[in-house]
Amino acid sequence: MKNATFTLLLALITLVGYSQNPSSTFNIKDYSLKDYVAPDIRFRQLNVLSDMYGNGSQRGDYKYTRFSGNARLVFDNYINVKDFQGSSYSALTLRNDFTKSIQDTLRSNKSSNSSVNLFYYGQNRWYNHNDRFFGFHPSFGYNFVDGSSSYTFDTITNTRINEAHEINVSFLFSVGSGRIQPVTAARRAMDILISLQKYNRLAKSPTSADIDSLSHIANRIAYKRFFDRRYKRVYQLEELDKGIRDLELVDNLDMVYAANLSDIWGYGRLYSRGSGTRFETGLVPVFSYDYSRTREQNFDGVREVNGYGGFAFVSWLKQVPISYAWQSDFSVDLSGGIKINNGLETNQLRGFDTVTIATELLNMSYSLGYYPNTRTFVSLTPFASLAATQWNQNGEKTEKLGLNTGINLNSYYYISPRFRLSLSGGLSFLSDEYFNQTPFPTPQLSNSSTYYRENENISGTNIFHYNYQLTLSYAIF
Repeated sequence: MKNATFTLLLALITLVGYSQNPSSTFNIKDYSLKDYVAPDIRFRQLNVLSDMYGNGSQRGDYKYTRFSGNARLVFDNYINVKDFQGSSYSALTLRNDFTKSIQDTLRSNKSSNSSVNLFYYGQNRWYNHNDRFFGFHPSFGYNFVDGSSSYTFDTITNTRINEAHEINVSFLFSVGSGRIQPVTAARRAMDILISLQKYNRLAKSPTSADIDSLSHIANRIAYKRFFDRRYKRVYQLEELDKGIRDLELVDNLDMVYAANLSDIWGYGRLYSRGSGTRFETGLVPVFSYDYSRTREQNFDGVREVNGYGGFAFVSWLKQVPISYAWQSDFSVDLSGGIKINNGLETNQLRGFDTVTIATELLNMSYSLGYYPNTRTFVSLTPFASLAATQWNQNGEKTEKLGLNTGINLNSYYYISPRFRLSLSGGLSFLSDEYFNQTPFPTPQLSNSSTYYRENENISGTNIFHYNYQLTLSYAIF
């Protein structure tokens, strides 16, 4: 009996000692992403972009061509520190569109439009020690369009000149509790260690503390700015290498080790995943101004509309990294309010007043994502939105109840270092006329904003709507 008791105690002591040695039992993919707390992040980026595109068609005598081009100046800012989390997006866009259509030898139409768009939105949340926050989320948009069109029939040409100004302003004031932590850096640290482990370059099994340390290094070097991208890459790899050596994770610093480190850092896809729960409620005063003028022969019409109103909302967002590969996100929003538009149409010699009461009874979405490695991912997002709207224009009342439900797909596959495939699409069903004029916070992680959707009106009954986009890209050099 004494021998049996002694053997049992020895086995128990051995088991406890083994369990307290993380290096012998810890698997890299067992690291808890949902418990990860991101270090301080301060990121700014200014980009200049340009796009040119065109399309055309021909059927019998009918010919159609279109060309568009734009230039954009974009500024992104993201801050995540202990007592503050915020992001902002600013963009200045200059655009030109030109279209031409020929119906037959007698009829043709040409139009040209130039536009200037200035847009800004931001999210700002100030936290106290209990993870409660006060939020202020401003949004501003200005759009100017100057265009002309001409229609020719036989030898007669009619020219129309259009000018439009549109301004939208909203300020969202909110209170709430909870925080969404970005886990991108931690996932990247895991990918680096998994790659080194695959090629037998790890000197020991890493611990959770090792992954934390490496993720903090990855986070710090990712947002350091350089004017020369080559020097930035050298700096980042040097810092990663120094951190790995300081942790004594690798003792064979050969070309295989260097190549894997460079591959994961330079070519591993960054996934925007988050962890945490956030509850938020607030008020949104909104203001808008629209002015348009149309001039042609013997006609000069002006339409001017002033809008103001307010909305209230309640939002709940939960993001859970279930494991290394799986992500689960769920969001629910409720909101409602009133918008009043009053204006004047000089071409009809009358004014008008419109009162809109919009209630988003439910806006709900769930996303399940699969991220098995640094080369591919797929996510499915079913959603449902139920909205009730009532508006009164010059004494005439109209009421609508609409349902919008469907599912979206987003996927990416890294075929080779040069060849990539992206596929996204969606299918939705709209019952009655779905009319949504309600603001609510978007369920995104770091670049989310509270935005205002207005006049999103799809007419018809029981409509199936689908969209898809397939992209194949190949790096020539």
